[in-house]
Amino acid sequence: MVHLPDRTRTPLFGAGLVLVAEFCFVLATVLAKHASLEEGVPGIQMSFVRFACGFLVAGLVLLRTTRSFKPQSPRWVFLRAVANTISVLLFFAALDTTTVTNANLLNMTYPAFVLLFAPWINREATRPLHYLLLVLALGGASLVLRPDLGGLTPGDLLGLVSGLVAGFAIPCLREARKHDGIWTIVFWLFTVGILVNGMFLLPVFVLPHKLSVILALAGGGILGVVGQVLLTAGYRHISAAGGAIVSSSRILLAAVLGIALFSESLTLSLVCGGLLILAALIGAAWPEKTARDGIEP
Repeated sequence: MVHLPDRTRTPLFGAGLVLVAEFCFVLATVLAKHASLEEGVPGIQMSFVRFACGFLVAGLVLLRTTRSFKPQSPRWVFLRAVANTISVLLFFAALDTTTVTNANLLNMTYPAFVLLFAPWINREATRPLHYLLLVLALGGASLVLRPDLGGLTPGDLLGLVSGLVAGFAIPCLREARKHDGIWTIVFWLFTVGILVNGMFLLPVFVLPHKLSVILALAGGGILGVVGQVLLTAGYRHISAAGGAIVSSSRILLAAVLGIALFSESLTLSLVCGGLLILAALIGAAWPEKTARDGIEP
């Protein structure tokens, strides 16, 4: 395992890891959309493949190293795993009953909920700057999505609750990283994910036949694993609030890929939203200080 020198272990470094993780998640979403359009593969099936790939990779890494399967902070590891899995399920359920725009926007309220949970879970003081950056990031996300929020549906409510649960999962992850390494944390995340997703997947499972769909499922699963590992590593170096704001970049990344892959138009609202998100990214990473506790990745 490569160990990075201490000078690279900064909030900016952590923000970079979270940013790359979000890019992996967006690419996985694009592949999931392809699988859905081609053969009607449900999003929850892509989620299951991601958890299955991660379970195998994390299990092999733990078996081939001296790291233990047993977490040092089981409460936070399992709370994060359960919350993350529930949030994913709620998000995909929201997509079935509301628009993609509303589901994504309401899910992206989770940074606000991180600011609510982090002070009493992580005992991290939330600075006034974080609230300003949060407004910038979510304001940018709103401009990029150009949402129509007229009349909430049950799917909208599910999307909002998915954001609430995700907002709880992030401080739990931050707390777990104070005591446990990356692979122990993600192993139990993927284990819980397989068990819970498996129960809901059986009634809607679709057996793919096209090679492109099979490759999309495999590629999306691998990207999801890489994203989870980078996300878990990133929260070792950036606070829960700062990392959540950086994660708002997912909306901008999705819009950029939409332009590149689906010939979507570049609008003024997209440009303005992107600038607001970029400002929040810089502000979240630049001034912050975090403790170094020596936990190896």
